[in-house]
Amino acid sequence: MNIKELLGERIKDILVWVKMEVGGLDQGQVFIELNSGKTISIPWDFESENIETKPKAKSKSLVLKSSDKIRIESTEFNFPEGKTWNQVREEVSRNQNSTFFGRLKYKLGFKNGIPKRYTSKSTEIVDNEMKKFANLKIVDFIIFEDYDSVGFLELENGNIITETLTAPNGTGMAGLNIFENLKDFEENCGTEYKRLKNSC
Repeated sequence: MNIKELLGERIKDILVWVKMEVGGLDQGQVFIELNSGKTISIPWDFESENIETKPKAKSKSLVLKSSDKIRIESTEFNFPEGKTWNQVREEVSRNQNSTFFGRLKYKLGFKNGIPKRYTSKSTEIVDNEMKKFANLKIVDFIIFEDYDSVGFLELENGNIITETLTAPNGTGMAGLNIFENLKDFEENCGTEYKRLKNSC
């Protein structure tokens, strides 16, 4: 399958393989399973001839095998009026260093966290937004010249997706990246791109 044959195909599933390396580079690779039964990787350019591939072992399904609902856990910080984040951190550090046991914990690598009286945790169950990608049509392929990255797939709902193969450790950027619409894409990436549709 070549890049031109990709336009008009519909997405069945998106698979992501991610490897987190301590002290190294996070790595990720995205595979798109099409309704036609083929699996592709996101191409690098307009001339990509053979974009069919097989997903890496332990790739995770983001669409078909993911749950309909996901749990989002969040922590809100409620510092007393007039108290800044730095002041609270200094207070935590002072308290940890004020006892022998606290200093011993610190030496062993266990740091005291923000006191529970300053935090409130909440859990929310929401719809899994990744389910929206099922059966979406790929309408265009976008690239930047002199851009050291794979290209971008534009979908019929206006989303633009790509992958980041490696990212600085801990940034969480390896894997699938989603732009909600063309405006969001251009604000983040610029406007000096080319479209496959315009080059045919």
